[in-house]
Amino acid sequence: METVMQINKDVIKQARDQRAWTQQHLAEACGLSLRTIQRAEKTGTASQETLTALASVLELELAQLQLAQPQGQPAQITGKRQWQWQLLAVIASQLIGLLGVYLGRSKLSEAQTDLALATVAITTSLCLLALLVQGGLRGYLGTSTDKTS
Repeated sequence: METVMQINKDVIKQARDQRAWTQQHLAEACGLSLRTIQRAEKTGTASQETLTALASVLELELAQLQLAQPQGQPAQITGKRQWQWQLLAVIASQLIGLLGVYLGRSKLSEAQTDLALATVAITTSLCLLALLVQGGLRGYLGTSTDKTS
């Protein structure tokens, strides 16, 4: 059963309007149905998955879209802490990819092994670059004595 969350529908509509996007365009960018976007903007409710997709595509923090935390649900990780977990997840997934190539190398030709290693290296570089740019734009990479959020 999905948890329905209260969201700030005005922030979603404003962010969409700033980009001159239709609801259909936002739906496609998020990988959601048009009806889901219409419902979110009309009722101010959405699932966690919808909220996460909207925040990602609209380049907003989850906290900017959430109105109230549902009863019994843990607080969401947001801001710098969320970014750090994303960075850790990228690194871990790429290490798993490297391990898979290493363990399967006996079943692959040299060219296939090289291609698999290059693919892991390229995806690692692109993911890390995207996260570092995102962190830089949000001010997470500076030297600060502030506690992480």
